[in-house]
Amino acid sequence: MYDGLKIKHSQEKYLRESHEITQPRYVTLDSKFQKVGGGRKRRVEIAEKNFVYIPIQEVVEKLVRHPDYSKLTERKCNTDPNVLDCYLKGDFAKKNPVLKEHPDALRFKTFYNDAEFCKDLSSRSPNNQKLGCFYMT
Repeated sequence: MYDGLKIKHSQEKYLRESHEITQPRYVTLDSKFQKVGGGRKRRVEIAEKNFVYIPIQEVVEKLVRHPDYSKLTERKCNTDPNVLDCYLKGDFAKKNPVLKEHPDALRFKTFYNDAEFCKDLSSRSPNNQKLGCFYMT
């Protein structure tokens, strides 16, 4: 099944074609020449600062098209109005103007977290490798 997937390009192609994975988009923010190496092996390379993102609209479209989507989003609220067992029975949902008009609207919670990657202690270059993550539930 996984024959010929030893190369990274083959692995990415397989995942793209078989699992409908949303590919990240890369935007180059800045590029400059940077000296690397030392002594006679010193050379100049182009260093780029990139912004990488995954388009959330494409992720949501694929999520909604998934065959198990309806099973995951079933709303099983108790018919007893005195039992608070789902979001739609709460005060926020009752006061929300969008949910009043569209009670079946999709609701997403998003969270943000960022991390900074540390280089080894012997490195003299400044650390500006940061990763920001959005989580959606």
